[in-house]
Amino acid sequence: MTILADRMQAEPRNSTRIQLVGACFYMPPATFSRRLSDLNAKFALEAGAVQSTCVAIDNPERRIGEVPTEWLTSQGEFLDMSAYGTAVAGPADDRITVFINDTLFLRHPWRLMAARIGKLLPSLADAPYPAAAGEIHPTTDTMYTDQCNPQRRHLSTFCFAVNGKALRIFQEVIRDTPCDGSSTSIRRWIDRQVKDYPALEKLLHIHLFGPDSFWTWQPKTRGKVDQSLLLRKAVTVIMEYRFSADLIRAGGMIMPVNIGLRYRVSKRLARMAGR
Repeated sequence: MTILADRMQAEPRNSTRIQLVGACFYMPPATFSRRLSDLNAKFALEAGAVQSTCVAIDNPERRIGEVPTEWLTSQGEFLDMSAYGTAVAGPADDRITVFINDTLFLRHPWRLMAARIGKLLPSLADAPYPAAAGEIHPTTDTMYTDQCNPQRRHLSTFCFAVNGKALRIFQEVIRDTPCDGSSTSIRRWIDRQVKDYPALEKLLHIHLFGPDSFWTWQPKTRGKVDQSLLLRKAVTVIMEYRFSADLIRAGGMIMPVNIGLRYRVSKRLARMAGR
């Protein structure tokens, strides 16, 4: 009997243990907490027990309001990636971890996305290899060829779920950050990443450092964005890219939720409402 057949005969899971990590940057903590409760209820309904960890990104440029004492606090040096790293600094276990930042509720069809990720949680838990789920985008299509990530797709990190094996890969990526937040250290780190992942040079050019286009991050405010923020954003872009590439190279899989006309229409409406 094949391995797959053996797995098909296995007892079905009754529940899935989930850790929900939320990074709060734009929204007032009270509002974010209410939204997180909605997600808790949805995931508990679909898969089982949920444990939540909230992280406030402490950025002097944007005070988000009174932070509950039980929340963790991240200095936010590398934006939501810093917050995620703060929440999962300890050893990984076999739980499913769902990461979100508060842009999920401001710019995306969060109810539909929560429902789709919720439906995939048991599949993530059952996978015997690294597995993730979330929005997948063809940003790296601008590279044409990419030996590190032949699929030329990346998993967006504003809302994604991973099993324990994929979490370990994510933790390795998170740990490999610049030694400090100085521009010199970050530029040296970026140069090292581009050497190891050559396609990143093209991605950073069209997404952050080149002329404005529809690929550009925050094109309407491009001239007003501080260079230090662009460098910090470059770190998060690289980490997002690396996680997708490293997961695929480890024999893992990424399951997309952004498929079908309903999702595309909902996404468009959410973006219009968030303007």
